[in-house]
Amino acid sequence: MVVLLVTLLAILFLFYVWSRGREQTHSVPSYFFNAVKVYALLGEEDAKVAARAAGKIATPRQRTMMLDYLNRRTSELLLETAEQNAGQNPLVIVERLLQLKQEMSLQAEPTDERAPDPIPEKQWLQDHNQAYLRALGRGDPSVFVAQHPDLFSSQTTKPVTAKNDEAV
Repeated sequence: MVVLLVTLLAILFLFYVWSRGREQTHSVPSYFFNAVKVYALLGEEDAKVAARAAGKIATPRQRTMMLDYLNRRTSELLLETAEQNAGQNPLVIVERLLQLKQEMSLQAEPTDERAPDPIPEKQWLQDHNQAYLRALGRGDPSVFVAQHPDLFSSQTTKPVTAKNDEAV
């Protein structure tokens, strides 16, 4: 009876660990998508670094999906910007997305997940934006929504302005 109970507990524990890891890896792309939106529209350096870090911890399949997303999102953001944020410069948004795509295409994938964390973007976030770093560890895209609610509101009609007051 004890052996059966221990076996059942071990199975439940393994299922719990497996499901937590699975949730986190499935939400890394969502974290990336929200980081890209913040970076593209506001030019926030923290969001750019967060997007690059997400690209580095993503699985190869997710990473490919992220790069494809950057290609598609360039034209979609141009349309959103034209409709929702009249007066913004869509070329700035395209330039930011293309720059991010190029940087992600050039960055090397981590070679060994068991090695100490070799991702400099994580260290940068540790020094500059710990909220983004904690959210990256959880794969939680809501951190961007919480910090920029107007950007993620579907009813937003006012122009989005970058931190340095440069209209984007």
